[in-house]
Amino acid sequence: MLRNIRDALTRNGFPRFEVINEWSRLFVEVPKDQEPQALEVLSRVFGIVSLSPVQVFPFRNLNDLAKKGESLYKDIVSGKTFAVRAKRVGTHPFRSIDIERKLGGHLADYGKVDLTHPEVTVEVEVRDHTAYFFLERIPGAGGLPIGAEGKALALVSGGFDSIVAAYLMLKRGVEVDFLFFNLGGIYHLHGAFEVVQVMSDRWAYGYDPVFYEIDFRPVMLELQEKVKQNYWNLILKRQMYRAAERLARQKDYLVIVTGESVGQVSSQTLANLAVATKAVEIPIFRPLLTYDKQEIIDLSRKVGTYELSSQLLEYCQMVPKHPVTRATEERVLAQERDLDWTLLERLVKQARVYKVRDTHLPDLDHLECSEIPEGAQVVDVRSEEERKENPFAADLWIPVEELPQRVQELDKTRPLVLVCEHGFKSMEAAWYLRNLGFEAYSLKGGLRTFRKKARMS
Repeated sequence: MLRNIRDALTRNGFPRFEVINEWSRLFVEVPKDQEPQALEVLSRVFGIVSLSPVQVFPFRNLNDLAKKGESLYKDIVSGKTFAVRAKRVGTHPFRSIDIERKLGGHLADYGKVDLTHPEVTVEVEVRDHTAYFFLERIPGAGGLPIGAEGKALALVSGGFDSIVAAYLMLKRGVEVDFLFFNLGGIYHLHGAFEVVQVMSDRWAYGYDPVFYEIDFRPVMLELQEKVKQNYWNLILKRQMYRAAERLARQKDYLVIVTGESVGQVSSQTLANLAVATKAVEIPIFRPLLTYDKQEIIDLSRKVGTYELSSQLLEYCQMVPKHPVTRATEERVLAQERDLDWTLLERLVKQARVYKVRDTHLPDLDHLECSEIPEGAQVVDVRSEEERKENPFAADLWIPVEELPQRVQELDKTRPLVLVCEHGFKSMEAAWYLRNLGFEAYSLKGGLRTFRKKARMS
């Protein structure tokens, strides 16, 4: 707890503070003008049940203590019902109840005593010859101090559910690191990483969170080739569990954590969750198992990630028309029979590792253009099916997955503008080509935004 409090204050820019451990209390001293900000920061440190700003007075005797309490509280209790609650630490010639009676008598001229249902509770704690007067009680984050319960690896996508599940594990004192399966390229990575950074900056104190990225697009392509469409999502989930288990064993994580909720999507029916879980031996914790979607969204607002998560689209291109909802292990194993089991091993070995607090991913704005500049070569990177459904006159058509083999077809003397429906594939293509020395841009917002602008004009 002490470590986490110090980390929270340091990371939030408090240059001077002192944390004093008095066994039953922790006292944090900051400059007077920084108290409101310190209270806000400390309210996000797990393990703290409540916080109170206090006024500290040395006193000579009981009567002196009561007079100082009167000067502090008389305006607060004026015209209201109140009760005095006192505690003592140390040896004194008076009891706690004597403090309550004495101070209560002084304040009775300003308000009315009500020991059962007071409008104002006057709290005072006496430690030796110092009195601490509590001005208010602010709810803390509760839970357990992070670090008290070991380490877990949370599977995150950047959406509402997985980051809220990670938050709930932090609340129970678990150090949570993050595993991201990239299904949408650089844009997907940026979105998910930003969500994790925001949550970590607000709640993950006392340690340095780690973010692992595994490019899972090769797995997605393999499943599309070798597995029946209605089993795609379920087997993709099993492959994610397996990859997470391999990484967790290597890095000494006790469990993996997911944001799954019973019945929320087809792969999360009770039957499918049971079959998916059998793919691994490592425990899978699901803090949101019984939560409704609205409850999860409400929690994401508290966590501070709602706005970012709401802007992320679904990147997985594996959306079967009729997904299986009551799978059996026997049928799933039959579907998995021809999979390349060395693929997961290779992908886990190639996992990228980022320090959440210290990493700044490159800005993507410079990769986008809102208009197609004159003289640019326009390259459509959509699939053949997408082109047939929504034709667009481009100079060249190269599906994004074929770019590495056909890069010689591009004109390096001209700016390149890559286009797709939403701007995600084209962003990935622009990023790839920039690294090869091309002046490449992604059409901002994709062709949908481009068409909308054209209709409005």
